[in-house]
Order: sequence, then structure tokens, then C-alpha cells
Amino acid sequence: QLLAERGLNTAAAPAATADTEDPWSAPCNVQAYILDNSQLRSTDLGIMPRRQPDLAAVAKGAQPIRFGAAVHGTPVEGQGWIRVGKHFLPMEIDGRPILQRAQWLDDDDDVEQDDDQNDDQDDFNDYSQGRGGA
Repeated sequence: QLLAERGLNTAAAPAATADTEDPWSAPCNVQAYILDNSQLRSTDLGIMPRRQPDLAAVAKGAQPIRFGAAVHGTPVEGQGWIRVGKHFLPMEIDGRPILQRAQWLDDDDDVEQDDDQNDDQDDFNDYSQGRGGA
């Protein structure tokens, strides 16, 4: 509902079929993170999510995630990325960490991976913190 008020896409994505199953959809350990600009010191407002764990693979049509926002995602084993819905965020840029673990925001009862891959923006929390960043 909050996303709709901000004009963000809230339409449900089509469910994956056996032929198009998302290779990243395995059940995982969802964890909370804060998008942090203290070491990167970017002049951008936030970070664009990626289609895959690759900095060049910017997700077209996605909204930037503002610095200071909390996100719930699943670590991509051994790759330095987290998966948030069907998009990805890097743990660091140019060797500088941008995602800080926020264990105090973890809540096993309230935080679940979106198996139906409904709007991935649902996994982004506190989007409108309004603090500046990359």
C-alpha cells in the first residue's frame, strides 16, 4: 500500500513455470541490511538494483534504493551480493561496503522470501528515508 502511494509498481509478476523457473528462487535465509553510504560517499541518492549479480546488469524500470533504507534479502553464496525479490544488490562497490547487516531488524515471523515473486519492491523496507547517496 505504501508503495502504491509513492507511485511504485505494485502489480504482481507472473508466476514462474517449469520452463522458466528462476534459478535464484531456492529457499534461503532472509536477512536485514541497511544501505550505507558512509564509506562509498556517493553523491547519488541510492543504488539501482541489478537483474543479476553483475554491476553492469542494472534492472531497467526499477526504482533506486535510497541510502539509509533497510532491505531484506538473501545472501548469494560466495558472490558478495544479496537477492532482494528477483533483483540483486552488491555488498560493496569499488571495495567499499554499502550493505551493513542489521540483525535487530531480522524478524522470522514477519520476514519471508517472496516465493510467488510478487512485486519485488515489497522486499524493500523504509524506501523513503530521504537520505542522499549512489
